[in-house]
Amino acid sequence: MFLSLRCILCILYIHDNFKLNYYMNYRSDLYKHHILDLAKNPSNYGLKQEVDFLSKKLNPSCGDIITIGGCIKDKKIYDVCFEASGCVISIAMASLLTDFVKDKDMSCILRLDEEIVEQLLDMQLGINRLQCGMLSVMALQDGVRNFIQKSAASLEPS
Repeated sequence: MFLSLRCILCILYIHDNFKLNYYMNYRSDLYKHHILDLAKNPSNYGLKQEVDFLSKKLNPSCGDIITIGGCIKDKKIYDVCFEASGCVISIAMASLLTDFVKDKDMSCILRLDEEIVEQLLDMQLGINRLQCGMLSVMALQDGVRNFIQKSAASLEPS
């Protein structure tokens, strides 16, 4: 029995689409389990009364809002907290970031870039999703910069 070229191409197309759908569902499941769990049960969620800095950041392209607060002693962050309203990526990243930066030097925090997002989330992101992930990093860095400026201003003679 001979199959026409058209039938063969159709079979290959269906087979390739099945493999692609299987792969995408598999990757989607990994994404859901890892990231959704963090978004549903984030670490360090909830702002505290006593913090040395508080920084709020908005992503105007999607409406995500993150507020990060932290306590600094001896130029290191020893406690950090956040509140967020946004997508799964931004909340999961804030959770991971707040765990990661504890006991880190302020200079280390100011050097964080896009690589930390993919490293902590353990996945590659497109440009739009990377902005969601970077939101908490930018808020944290702004808070640390503001703390440094306030500290320097308080040391200046009047």
